[in-house]
Amino acid sequence: MIEEASDDAKASSVVAQGALTDVLLTTAEAAAKLDASRPYVAMLCHAGKLGDVVMTKEGHRRTRSSAVQAYLDHRAKQHEGAKSPRQAGVDAGLYDYPDGHYVNGFRKEDASTPAKKAAPAKAARKSRR
Repeated sequence: MIEEASDDAKASSVVAQGALTDVLLTTAEAAAKLDASRPYVAMLCHAGKLGDVVMTKEGHRRTRSSAVQAYLDHRAKQHEGAKSPRQAGVDAGLYDYPDGHYVNGFRKEDASTPAKKAAPAKAARKSRR
């Protein structure tokens, strides 16, 4: 849900949530914390994955730092116990053959097909005079 900020000072001030104080972050600051791009953070805000988002009068988004941290924790929990991309590739058999195996296969294929002859060069044009 996107809330409308009453003034720009409210958007940059510290907001109290229960007993904790929570800082409002710009999309650039949230992107730095998430190690993501600003458009990706804007998409997360629009999708509601970063909790309630405050909009300034100028239309800039501000998100609470606790919401960013909660998203990071949720994302870490999702990937907990998952295989690394390298291990998933090994399990899928992508590393069963040495690197040169594929290169040599292409070279053999090229050697078996006859080389095309170069097109004959055009004859030099004669002067029209």
